[in-house]
Amino acid sequence: MTTTTPSPARNRSSRQGRPTLPRSPGAGGFTLVELMIGASLASFILAGVLSTFLFMGRSGANVNNYNDMEAQAREALEYFAEDTRQASGVVWSDANTVALTVGSLRVTYQYIPTNRRFTRQEVVIATGVVNSTRVLVTGITSFCRYPWRPRAPTPRLSRPPTPCSPPVSFCATSASPPEPSVLLPIP
Repeated sequence: MTTTTPSPARNRSSRQGRPTLPRSPGAGGFTLVELMIGASLASFILAGVLSTFLFMGRSGANVNNYNDMEAQAREALEYFAEDTRQASGVVWSDANTVALTVGSLRVTYQYIPTNRRFTRQEVVIATGVVNSTRVLVTGITSFCRYPWRPRAPTPRLSRPPTPCSPPVSFCATSASPPEPSVLLPIP
């Protein structure tokens, strides 16, 4: 019996000495329709991820801006409260400017609508020399000053409250619009 080995050039079923498996009609790869559906689904998912990323970036920037604004407002209120407690005189020159006399200084708080800033300036009263100018708050869109109206004195109780009851105050009524009430303990 004679055995012959076919040469690789003549054997079309092998490639580099390895036999190939017969291909079935549906196992040849992806069709064009499948590729188009996959690409469109991937683009929708990518668009959703990208829009979420951009939304989170904008939200982070808004939170950062809000924190900066809150810190500026808190610092401005601290300066104003400290100067107001120490002031011996107050002058409102217009709706956007208030000047306080603090010791030997005239401290002026001013809202400048053209550049939307709230500033604090210290001037030595005797010499008129500007000691310092500081921008406290930037980016203000509106600024209001509410006029202060003294309230009518609160009537006193004829008898002191009992030790177990909370301190009580009574507000006199008037025809003026209602204002926020402040409860003060009665001695």
